[in-house]
Amino acid sequence: MNFAKTTLLGAACAFGMASVSTAELVVDFDGGSDDATITASFPLNTFSSPGDGWGVYVNDTSSTPWSLLDESADNASDKVGIYDSSKADAFFGVVDTVNNDISDEVSVTFDFDVSAMAGADLDVTIEMGAMGDFEASSDLLNWTYSVDDGAAQELFAITIDEEATHTYAMEAITYDWNDPAFIGDTMLTNVVQDFTKSVTVAPGATSLKLTLTAKLNGGEEAYAFDNIRVAAIPEPASLALLGLGGLAMLRRRK
Repeated sequence: MNFAKTTLLGAACAFGMASVSTAELVVDFDGGSDDATITASFPLNTFSSPGDGWGVYVNDTSSTPWSLLDESADNASDKVGIYDSSKADAFFGVVDTVNNDISDEVSVTFDFDVSAMAGADLDVTIEMGAMGDFEASSDLLNWTYSVDDGAAQELFAITIDEEATHTYAMEAITYDWNDPAFIGDTMLTNVVQDFTKSVTVAPGATSLKLTLTAKLNGGEEAYAFDNIRVAAIPEPASLALLGLGGLAMLRRRK
């Protein structure tokens, strides 16, 4: 292939990649320009007890509920914590929401403008972790989504298995807790991991709301999440058409 054809092929590929690259909306809590409007049923970061958590935190023991942080490297008696000393950015944490400030469930909603993605399937990805002795009867962690204020639909249902026990590997120790949390067959642990679900946004839609509803009744039950991402999924037919377009450009060049 000569230089002209190589250049043309490269241009066609670049055009194709640009045309089908997934637009992505992100909330990472790091103080930049998050791509969603955030509203909460109870004000964030306002619990009166330092051990209770509902809001955005960093790896700083002076301002973050201790059950969210793995301090086992410095304190051998620490037996619950999601993020260890390697966590350098902010995250959203939930601990003991049944307290002197509030006794009911709380919720937080992330409202994304998806008008540029309407008419497509979207991947919703959230990085999550949990640790502690949860209770199926009194604890609640549930993610739902709605499009343009339509009916709420299940996104991630978090369940508690009261027949299970898990050995959590912390930074410097291991510890056994009963009643771990699950999404489907996957256990939530202090090793945070991405969970992804595809949702459909109809043509003309403008809003995708993701809502976490939470109720944790204990200081040794911790849940945290970070890096919410909403990405358009390119259709296979679009990829094929772009490839054919690139071949047509090459043939016309001959």
